[in-house]
Amino acid sequence: MLMAATLVAPSSAAFAAADGTARYVVLGTGRSGVELRSGPGSDQPSVGTLPEGTVVEIVDDTQRDWYAVRAPGSFGLPVSFCSAAFLTALIGETTPSARVLRATVTGYANGSDGGAVGTTTASGTVTHWGTVAADWRLFPLGTRLQVEGFGEDVFVVEDTGSGVHGLIFDIWFEDVAAAQAFGTQRRKVTVLP
Repeated sequence: MLMAATLVAPSSAAFAAADGTARYVVLGTGRSGVELRSGPGSDQPSVGTLPEGTVVEIVDDTQRDWYAVRAPGSFGLPVSFCSAAFLTALIGETTPSARVLRATVTGYANGSDGGAVGTTTASGTVTHWGTVAADWRLFPLGTRLQVEGFGEDVFVVEDTGSGVHGLIFDIWFEDVAAAQAFGTQRRKVTVLP
């Protein structure tokens, strides 16, 4: 349970603990919780599981896709590693700044799923370059993003769908071939203030 914490408001910055350590919340696990590992990687021994909604402190975020985290003392766990895909920054009332995260980015186009994807987004806008679908619980309608590999292009969350939960972004492409060529990739995504 998050209590008074606010998640990913596009005009806020990551909330830090009193000592300046970034705090994140476990999300996107389908309520099964996230497995903590003794080292960075799913091949490392498990040291425990944290339930969805648990707030953790990031100790080290230098390993690709894995963060060293400190769980609340009540769990009795040592500093352990967690997949970054299941962590979302908490937002506080601090100076606005961009937030960078590593996420799964996919491509979609009108008709790419046999015709169900149309030209109108879930928000009612017409699809265009710059449209992105995201999990509105974490990235509300209107959230502005920049995606690694697309230069200074700014994408706006205007769509959502059954396949976009947690740290997954689905970029609209003009044609099915371009969306399929892009495929599914891990990219840095900057959430703009």
